[in-house]
Amino acid sequence: MISLSSRDSAQRLVESFARNGGKYLNEIREAAGSRDLEALHKAAHAFKGMSLTLGGGDVGDACQRLQAITEITTPELSEQIDALQAAFAQTVRALREYLGLQTEVAAT
Repeated sequence: MISLSSRDSAQRLVESFARNGGKYLNEIREAAGSRDLEALHKAAHAFKGMSLTLGGGDVGDACQRLQAITEITTPELSEQIDALQAAFAQTVRALREYLGLQTEVAAT
């Protein structure tokens, strides 16, 4: 069972993850749109580290796949970004459910 102070700390971590994850998703989309592979890899790497810290293995895996992309090809990249967004939404939802919080994920 999570104590009240631990629950508050966990809630802050989850909400920070939701906010910052949305920012990383936007950075990844912008990098893909401008065909900036270095910026894409940098944002995916940062997002992966943050996700794995909170137990978001699916998000981390999706970020790893983005980091492995060596050329920006629209169909493959779009599919990987969509998979990342879905994994992120599911992870935030699961974390919020675990803490008994709202389960909505802000659209990014």
